[in-house]
Amino acid sequence: GLSSTDEYGGNDPDTAFELFRSMEVDNVFPNGKTYCALINVCKRVRRPDLALKVLRLMGERGWCEGGNKLREGGSFFASSVN
Repeated sequence: GLSSTDEYGGNDPDTAFELFRSMEVDNVFPNGKTYCALINVCKRVRRPDLALKVLRLMGERGWCEGGNKLREGGSFFASSVN
């Protein structure tokens, strides 16, 4: 059977990015953990090009590579951990 990782796109970047896009359509905004999960999928399937795409998206949306949100004025604050 499929593991939960397989079921939710853990080894399929197309599914992972599709879930990411559907989150945004539903006004569910990604946090640092979401971006890290996307990067991990890219790592598992050896697709550094897609990981770079995620990093670019993070930069465009005000996130740094460490999963922290940029505050206006350029300083960082940590995203909440639930």
